[in-house]
Amino acid sequence: MVAFEYLQNGTLRSKDDLKPASREKFDEAEKLVRSGKSLPQPLLGIGIYDTLEIATQRALVCVLAAQNVPSIRASLPISMEKKYNKLVK
Repeated sequence: MVAFEYLQNGTLRSKDDLKPASREKFDEAEKLVRSGKSLPQPLLGIGIYDTLEIATQRALVCVLAAQNVPSIRASLPISMEKKYNKLVK
């Protein structure tokens, strides 16, 4: 999965390595998780290089990954379903 702002060589960047805008979004996502409120559902997409990308809520997905959450519910546009099925097989 691609979230280039938050990943480096397939590993989550440390907060110190994030650019200011990405760090701000990461901090906001951490606050949301700590609040106990309902979390927005991320939207996935297929990138130009046929990779699975996090289209929305990237920071939230990365915060949850940093907290070792094993899985989260996400949405995928119906128009991308066939392409997605080819990627995951």
